[in-house]
Amino acid sequence: MLAPLPVSLASIVGVVEVKIDWLAKLLCCPVVTALQFQGALVALAVCGGWLWAGSMRLRELRRLQKLQQRQLWSKSQDASSRLAQQDKSLQSQAADIPIPKVTLILPVKGLRDGSIQAWASHLSQQYGGDLEAVFVVDDRSDPAHAAAEAALRHSKGQAGRVLVAGHATRCSQKIYNLIAGMSFVCPIELPVPGQKSPVSAGIKAASSNSKYVLCLDDDVTLHPTAVSMLVAAAEDDPGAFMVTGYPFDIPPENVDLLTLCMLVYHLPLLIAFSVRQQTDFLYGGCMMFPLEPLQSGQYPFIQAWQDGGYSDDLTAASVCNQHGLQILCPSSAIFPQHLQGPTTIGQWWNYLRRQLYVLDTYASDKNRRTNHTMMLLHSWLSWGLVLPMTTVMLRSLLWLVQVVLLPTQSVWQGPGTSYAWLHMFHVESCPWSSISHATFALSFLLAACSLSWMTGVVLRLLQHLHHGHVTHFHKDRFPWGKVWLAMYVNNAVLPLCMLYTYVQPAVEWSGVTYRKHAGRVVRQASRHVRYQGMSGRSSLQSV
Repeated sequence: MLAPLPVSLASIVGVVEVKIDWLAKLLCCPVVTALQFQGALVALAVCGGWLWAGSMRLRELRRLQKLQQRQLWSKSQDASSRLAQQDKSLQSQAADIPIPKVTLILPVKGLRDGSIQAWASHLSQQYGGDLEAVFVVDDRSDPAHAAAEAALRHSKGQAGRVLVAGHATRCSQKIYNLIAGMSFVCPIELPVPGQKSPVSAGIKAASSNSKYVLCLDDDVTLHPTAVSMLVAAAEDDPGAFMVTGYPFDIPPENVDLLTLCMLVYHLPLLIAFSVRQQTDFLYGGCMMFPLEPLQSGQYPFIQAWQDGGYSDDLTAASVCNQHGLQILCPSSAIFPQHLQGPTTIGQWWNYLRRQLYVLDTYASDKNRRTNHTMMLLHSWLSWGLVLPMTTVMLRSLLWLVQVVLLPTQSVWQGPGTSYAWLHMFHVESCPWSSISHATFALSFLLAACSLSWMTGVVLRLLQHLHHGHVTHFHKDRFPWGKVWLAMYVNNAVLPLCMLYTYVQPAVEWSGVTYRKHAGRVVRQASRHVRYQGMSGRSSLQSV
């Protein structure tokens, strides 16, 4: 005979309560409490970094706005002969100061949705000096070759050309293309055994009158005065050796979760490129070198790249740090990168692997120790957020279930057996656990608010730098719930991907498989041809 409904429900509720109490006691252990306090410290550190980064970008935005206001005021006073005379004097002085020539080196591979628009921003720079663009492809059959030639034809007299570098064998294809472009600008003869020099035999003339070479990714969209600002930063600081910038990812409308997983990877790294203008890091999508040290071989950038180099920026940064060379990252050197979606699991996994693969490539023993320390630190910080976040979400779920079951206590077990609120939230049995839970939740909320504020500041700065011509720099494109879910998923998978990448020597980049050995990479023959941007931010269809 079946038991009465109230009795059956009471027994079910009793079983659920036993499970809840068991999980609650498990979450009250000191290890979980320590994890939550540690996670709160990590969240507060990230929160402080984003606030600092946002404040630096906000200061730059206000500086540019004040400069614009002064320029507008100056134009409104043109009737004044005194100001007009001063203006002529300043112009004559400026005419006596030579503006350095800059060569843009653009290693490209394939075409993506935003490639042509990005190239247009490179070729239409408002720069007062000479500017030339050198597109470098690995094969003439690459569709980027014809597209780059067409872009140069339509660039209203912009000097430039397209080079064919050939295929790399002892370094990444991007590095090989960069060296080929630099070899056009100045004679660089640093052969590596087993690999031909990237200098094309047909290139005789060298543009040795350039003072700077600016290496750009094909997905970096420059604001109209970006080159002028980069050159001004280098010229104003005699101690500066290199100038760099950093991207800010703009998601598409109705963005999917895995595309956001790619976006959130850059958000903590943005802190290192924002908190001060002198940095120890480089972004490979925007690196401006002085030409003379490259030409003289004073510093071993080219050697380190050619000898099994995989990451252009990490290798160059290690050389700068080794020789005490200063790297500048102006606050205005931030560039929008428009992500393309949707992203498949395979594309996201391969993207994450490529980002982490660089940490197991190195040019020296000191560089190896630094990179491996970064691997461990990155993994610890990732799970230092994910593990306490998991325990907090689980405890919150248990509380929610207990709140739902609360009325059943007085209905089926009598009014005297209702949960006391303090007992239900385990404040009496494990007060430190409740405190750690609340502390982490508050820290997480502060981090979320700081990220939202920093994003708003960066988008306003981008809008100002692009003179208000671009309208999609708006926070509405960022679905914050999905952003934080992507942050959770990405950081949960990252240490596992790091371990797999450490033990797996091969990785695929733009249809080419590279294998690492003792910190250096060699190229393997690809099984198919896939034209994809050299930055590797998103995959393209096979050709």
